[in-house]
Amino acid sequence: MIILTRVIHRDYLMRVIRQLVEAIARMLKLREAGDLEAALREGEAAYDLLGVPRELCDVADTPTLAGLLRRPELMRVAAKLFCEEAEIYERQRDPMAAFQRRRRALELTLEAHAVDPEEQDREVIRDLVRRVPQADLSPEYRARELGF
Repeated sequence: MIILTRVIHRDYLMRVIRQLVEAIARMLKLREAGDLEAALREGEAAYDLLGVPRELCDVADTPTLAGLLRRPELMRVAAKLFCEEAEIYERQRDPMAAFQRRRRALELTLEAHAVDPEEQDREVIRDLVRRVPQADLSPEYRARELGF
């Protein structure tokens, strides 16, 4: 029974991640077409799939958000969602919102990597560190080694 429950939970998690990836792909397509408002609306709907209310994603600190997401796979896909939103805000000429989304994406990727290190994390972290100086991270992330 325990094994069956784990299989069902894993299948559910994979379905949610697939749906989130598809939503992010739609956001990208809308952004590239110049429909930034529709891209942001698509992102709003994607937050429902994370299982954490959007408002909480915006106000909770990253360790709390990571704890709510629980799974490193969800942390990584949430980071991708934040990155896509950052690109949209950049296009809307809202550099502060873009920066905040990238910072959250970097911190979530660091959280996921701490729990379950994956090689792909290193590339994501390297790319985000170029746009988010380590000194601008929340205090708990400033001391971490980011020279991947």
